[in-house]
Amino acid sequence: MRENESKQASDELIAGFLMNELTPDEKKELISWIKLNQANKQYFDECCEVWVTAKASMNMPGYRAQEGFWKFKQRTAADKEFKVDSNRTGLFQIILKYAAIIVIAFSLSGVLFYYLGKNHQINHAQSSIELVVPLGSQVQYSFPDGTEVTLNAGSVIKYDNRFGISERTVQLEGECQC
Repeated sequence: MRENESKQASDELIAGFLMNELTPDEKKELISWIKLNQANKQYFDECCEVWVTAKASMNMPGYRAQEGFWKFKQRTAADKEFKVDSNRTGLFQIILKYAAIIVIAFSLSGVLFYYLGKNHQINHAQSSIELVVPLGSQVQYSFPDGTEVTLNAGSVIKYDNRFGISERTVQLEGECQC
C-alpha cells in the first residue's frame, strides 16, 4: 500500500515539475527521490520524454504521436541493450587486465631466471683451479681425468675447473715430472 502512495506522490511531483508548478521544497524532494536509485531516475527521464512528445504533438499539427511513441520505445530498448553490452565489456576489460599482469609477471620471472643462470654459468666457467707447491717440497697430483703429475718445489699449475669437458688446457710455471 505504501508503495502505491509513494508512486502517486512521485508522479504528482513529476507532473508538477513538468508543468513548472513545484515549490522549492517540492523540487528538493523530487531531486532526492531521483537520486535515491537508478530506477527512479530512469522513470523520471521516461516521463519527461513522454511529456515532451505529447507537447510536441499538440504544437505540431503534422506530428504523428504513434510514430513518436515507437521511436521513444526503440531508443529506450537500445539504451537497455547498450547497458548490458557495456557491462560485458567492463568484465572483459577487467579479465584482460589481470591476464596482462600475469603474463608480464611470468615473462619477467623467465628473463630473471635466464640472466641469473647465465651469470652463474659465466662465473662458474671463468673459475680456475691453481695448485701452488711450497719451496722445499714435492707434490704428486691427479687431474680429474686420472692423469698424474709430480710437481717440484716452487711450481704452480693452473687449469680450468671444467677440465676435460671440452678441452684440457694446463698452465705450468716451474718444474714437473710427468
